[in-house]
Order: sequence, then structure tokens, then C-alpha cells
Amino acid sequence: MRLELAAFPVRDVRFGATTRWRDGVLEIDPDEVLEPVRRDPLVERAELAVARPGESIRIVTIQDIIEPRVKATGRGATYPGIVGRPVETVGEGRTNRLSGFTLMTCTPPQDVKRYGLLSSFRPGTAYGDFLDMSGPGAISPWASTVNLCLLVEPVRHLDPDPANRVVQQATLAVQDQLARATLAETPAEVEVLDLTPRPGLPGFVYIHSIVSPEPIYLNPDSTLSTAVYGITRLTQPWLLHPTEVLDGAVCGSFFSGDFYRWFTWPLTNSIVLHMCRRHGIDFNFLGCIMVRTMWEEQRQKELMANRAALMATTLGAAGAIVTPTLRGQRMLDTMAVVRACEEAGVKTVLITEEEDDEDGSAPPLLVTAPDGVGLVSTGDGSAPGPFPPVQRVIGAGPIGDHWHAEQPAPHGRYGTSHLNDVWGFSRLSCVDY
Repeated sequence: MRLELAAFPVRDVRFGATTRWRDGVLEIDPDEVLEPVRRDPLVERAELAVARPGESIRIVTIQDIIEPRVKATGRGATYPGIVGRPVETVGEGRTNRLSGFTLMTCTPPQDVKRYGLLSSFRPGTAYGDFLDMSGPGAISPWASTVNLCLLVEPVRHLDPDPANRVVQQATLAVQDQLARATLAETPAEVEVLDLTPRPGLPGFVYIHSIVSPEPIYLNPDSTLSTAVYGITRLTQPWLLHPTEVLDGAVCGSFFSGDFYRWFTWPLTNSIVLHMCRRHGIDFNFLGCIMVRTMWEEQRQKELMANRAALMATTLGAAGAIVTPTLRGQRMLDTMAVVRACEEAGVKTVLITEEEDDEDGSAPPLLVTAPDGVGLVSTGDGSAPGPFPPVQRVIGAGPIGDHWHAEQPAPHGRYGTSHLNDVWGFSRLSCVDY
């Protein structure tokens, strides 16, 4: 499939009397944009706030981060299948994107004690999803983007799933209006992604593990994780064209019981996009394979891994880039995929975070795949600290005064969700002496 990505860069955001994009400035009428959100009887409060690079701002209670996109031509709608959106196959035509800009949804944490989930909070460590826009804490890619924060508070006493559905509906209602502001404008750049195979080049696939919330929340229709065309249940691996992923076919963040992780933005702005850009130059990009994790029996894990490997070999792949999510069972499932691919003759490169070192008592990986020949470490999620005090905190629900104060250094994967990175997009690095 052939997809055109039309970029409309955002240098600044201003609130005004209309919603439009013009010469790099996104003007937003807050009342107009929030009208469909506030109309929902299950929304108690909805507000907008702007966070710009370099400002003394800390953003907390982040639920998801997306780049607003809209189909200018072609079938379907961006971010398909979520909360009742059309499920037509996407990935063709032209998609307009507000580049250099994110819609960052903030919502109060959900109470998941009823599911028996435990908190991994560790006293004396930076904890929760926070993002600094300046200073030494500005280490994520979103510290360099203009961010519109949508603060959504569902009515109280909703179960986590219905509450999350309310927030997702609000997010997509706002993103649609923002992205549609580009439809009558001329893009600054149009990137053509035509993945017609070029003879003589090896074929590569991208394999990504995504958590199913079904066994965690005992709900096959749960919204509390990343969806493929709106589906989150345990299924066999999905084969997607790369341009489907760029249109948002894989969407939504995973709620771990403490806070949200694994936002939508990296799926449309990191590995898949980069591989599309190298297609026809270094390799032929043959497809994306999405493998569900959280299978409860070893034979199920091995079966899903074997199915993913068969997809890769059927496509003619010589190699695969593999990325996991989280640790524990999810890493076991991912390593099973690495082993199955290597046994099938598909060379793999695993891009992953390391385990929290637990004060030096834990190994860097929970499990290894002896057959794997390539591994890229993105660190363990820790960062030099402390993070200095800030003048302003943006977030939903009651915001404690402690968020204005200095924050200690995050302690690995028990730390902040915005540091979770299996894509290699952050500015964290290390020096090997």
C-alpha cells in the first residue's frame, strides 16, 4: 500500500476564537474543541493546557500521548476501531499530521485494587508518570514537542474500564478536531511511503509484543491496553502493513495498575516510520507482526511464537526487529518469539530495556535467548537526578504539592512511565569505560 504523510509543523499553540492551523501556529478555540467532551454526561471536568519546550512545567497523570492525524484521502479513519470508530482498513491515501506536536491526555489514576493488582511503589524514588519540559528532566522526545494537555476527569465511582473508555472518547474527539484544521491548508512537506519491494534487497519485518488486558482484568473487551483495530483480547498474531500502523491501527496505552505506560506516539513516530524510510535502500520492509502477550501456559506462548515466526518466513523475511513490553511474563513471550524466529532462519535484533537492577542484585534481563545474535539495550529507565522544582504542574485530579518540589532520580523500571523505552527514542545514553 502507498501512503502519503502530509506534515503540518506546529511551532506554537494559541487559544483564540477559532480552530485553525496557519504557518506553523495552531490556534484553538477551547470551547469549540471541548464541546463534544463536556457534552458527555460521564465527564465531570475537561480543560486544556499548553506545555512548550523549555518552560518550567511538569506534566503528571498522563494517560496517553498521540500525534493528531486525519485521513485527507483514502479509506477509514485514523486510530480505527477504538471506542466505536470505523474499522475499515487504513494505510492508503494521504494522512495529514500535526508534526512536532502532541495531544497529551491526563486523567486521575484508576482504582484497580479490585483486580488484586499490587503497587510497585518504592519509597524515596521518583514515581508515577511525570514529564519535565525543561532542565535535566527533559530527557524524553516530548520535552521537545509542543504539547496540548487534555485534562479529563470522568464522573466518580466508574469502574476502570468504563472510565478509560470515556477518556479515550474524549481524546479522539479532540484529536479529530485538531487534525481536521489542516484539511484546507497546504502541507509544509509530503512524505511518500511506497513499500513496493525492490529486487536484490533482503526482507525485514518488525515484531512487537503488546500486552492483552484480558487475563489481568478478566474482560476480553477491556480498553486498558493497546488495541489493534480496537481489539485487545488474546488473539493469534496480527499481520499489518506498516502504513496501517502509521495510520494508528495500533493504538492506546497499557494501564499497569500504577499508571499508564507504552503510549501510542512511539508506534507512529519511531521504528515503523524509520523502517519505512529505509525501505528500498537497505532492505525491503515486508510487514509488522503484533504478538499478544499474557498467555497463561507455556505451550500457548510457544504456539504464538511459532505462528509469528511462520508469518515472518512466509513473507520471506531474512531478519526481524523485535521489541517487548514490560517484564515478567511479557518478556518470556517476547523471548519465545526471538527463539522461534532464529530457529526458523530469521535473524533477530531485540531492542529492549533492561531489568531494574534492584540495587545490584538482579540480572539485566529476566531471560535470554541463546540463539539470538543481536540485542540493543535502551537502559533500565533510570536517569540522573534529582529533577529540580518547577513553577507549574499540569495534571488531572487532585495534584499534590510535592509535584512542584524537587523529584529524586527515577529508580529504573519502578520509576516513571515516560522513561519506558523499547524504541530507542529517548536522549538517555551511557558511556562504557
